[in-house]
Amino acid sequence: MLLQAGRYCVTVSNGDCRSEACTEISVAGKCQVNMPNAFSPNGDRINDTFLWR
Repeated sequence: MLLQAGRYCVTVSNGDCRSEACTEISVAGKCQVNMPNAFSPNGDRINDTFLWR
């Protein structure tokens, strides 16, 4: 659960390749974001995509 506004970044790297994305988050009251921690892109239509809900 995100309780503090601010700038949040994520960095992904694979060997010599690196990518970073950042965004500003503002919080107006309590909210909950469900974020999956894994996915299985095997074509069975169960957990094939990585989506925020």
